[in-house]
Parts: sequence; C-alpha cells; structure tokens
Amino acid sequence: MNIQEAAARAAAARTLLDAAKAAKDRADDQLDEAMLAFHKETGSRTVDASLPATGEGLGTVSVVNPDKKAVVEDPAAFREWVRAVAPSELVSQIIVEVNAAFTRALLRDMGKRGEATWAGPQTGGELVPVPGVKMVQPDPYVRMTVPDDARARVIDAYRDGLLDVTDLIPALAAPVAALPAAPPATESSE
Repeated sequence: MNIQEAAARAAAARTLLDAAKAAKDRADDQLDEAMLAFHKETGSRTVDASLPATGEGLGTVSVVNPDKKAVVEDPAAFREWVRAVAPSELVSQIIVEVNAAFTRALLRDMGKRGEATWAGPQTGGELVPVPGVKMVQPDPYVRMTVPDDARARVIDAYRDGLLDVTDLIPALAAPVAALPAAPPATESSE
C-alpha cells in the first residue's frame, strides 16, 4: 500500500468513525428519552433489547437511580471547615483552595454514608456536619448492556440484510441498490 492509499483509508476510517459516533449519540439520546418515558408510564426499570427481524436478544436497557452524592455547595464555608479540621489539606496559591484529592475522598465517603458528615481525630471520632456540603440526588440515567455474543448477532444481522442502519449513518447507504428487505415474520402454529 502506498502513502496515498494509506492516507485515503485513514481518512475514510476517520470519517466513518465520526459518522458512527454521531449516530450513536443520537440513538443514545432517543433511547434515553424513550426508556425514561416508558419507566415513568409503567414503573418498569428494565427492558430486553432484541433484533426486530429475528427477535434474537441483544441485551438489556435499564433505568438506574444513582445513590445520593455529596457536593460542595458553598466553597467558602467548606474551605473554612477544612482550615479548622485538616489545615494540611489546604493548597496555598494566590487563592487558597482545598486539596482536590482530599475533597474527592471526603465527598466519596459522604456519598457512601449518605450524609454530609465527617469524623476524624479532630472530632474525637464523632461524626460532625461539614459546612458547605450537601447531599443531592442525581437524575436517573439509562444504561444499555450488550453482551459480547449479541454484538456478533448485530453484525450478522447487518451482513444478512436484516438490520438497516442507513437511517443511522446515511453515509453507509448503498449508492446503487438498496439493502435487501428483511424477510417477513412467520407465525408459529401450535
């Protein structure tokens, strides 16, 4: 392969990757909106995902309600509290601020406890409220889990013409002939 061919392949791969990422972002936004609405209407937190043409499983879509987490809502009050209980965790610059690693660890610990409190040698081990920090409930979010074997099913369905992605990534639309239509669904008789 010469340099021109290599450059053309790299440009094509980057272009397709960008188009695929944009399509994934749009599809994720649509999935989030649909799943959150479905959850609100039905109360159901999980839905099985499957290939429309074959019904083969692709994974699950879930609504996740994250645990409350601690956030610093008043940096000045929090900084003064740290100055009193852990002055070595202040970082002196032109502006005095709390060591970011200490803040992350403290907020993570508060999130695990579910309350904006701290206990240390300075408090005699007693949990005390931390000024400037509050607990917040993050918004629910949607998570899709696709097992490795389902990825192969998606690729096979695409190759077999059972999964049309041209609406997702118009750049992949066949230039001359359209993708073959999915075979009609058959009803099983008992």
